[in-house]
Amino acid sequence: MSIENQLGAVSHEDWMRRALSIASKGMREDEVPIGAIVVYKNKIIGQGYNQCESLNDSTAHAEMLAITSASNTLGDWRLSDCTMYVTKDHVLCVLELLLIAVLMLCILVVMMKTLVPVDLN
Repeated sequence: MSIENQLGAVSHEDWMRRALSIASKGMREDEVPIGAIVVYKNKIIGQGYNQCESLNDSTAHAEMLAITSASNTLGDWRLSDCTMYVTKDHVLCVLELLLIAVLMLCILVVMMKTLVPVDLN
């Protein structure tokens, strides 16, 4: 265990486990099992899982719901200094939303196996 982890910092893998846990909610509700969380200052400020089917809403993707939740938490649509963890690649419209939201770092799990950091600056 690193000194950072001993001091209470949460690893990227730990955050991804949380996103995967949220994705499992979607699976139980017959949704595409994708989960997303937004982290700011080592705290989850937004989260979501796909709810397109249950809400009959083509925009109810995990990433969009997590961004909306995070923006409401911060009271600002700019998510500077935030990190998003998502359990699958983004669709293009969601990636555009991420760029607009000015996320500094987005962690994607590609095929739910490999961590791939994407610097959006």
